[in-house]
Amino acid sequence: MGKRNGYWKRHTRPELQALLLLFHAQGWRIKDPPTYYKALCPCPDEHFTTIHLTPSNPRYALNKRKWLERQPCYLKEER
Repeated sequence: MGKRNGYWKRHTRPELQALLLLFHAQGWRIKDPPTYYKALCPCPDEHFTTIHLTPSNPRYALNKRKWLERQPCYLKEER
C-alpha cells in the first residue's frame, strides 16, 4: 500500500483510488484492507460493499460505481 489518503491507505491503482474517493464523497466510511477495502454506508440500512485490491475484471471500478449509483442513499449532484 501507499501513503494514507485521509484515513485509509491509498490504493495503488488510480481508477480504484478514484472509486474510493467517490465512496468517501458520498459519506461512506472506508476501512483499510488486509485483503480488500470495506466501504460502510452512513444510512440507517447499514449496507456495505468490498473493494478488492487486485480485481481481475477490467470493468470492476465502473461496475462498483454503477452499483453505488443504484443505492437509495446515493446523493445525486444537482446541476
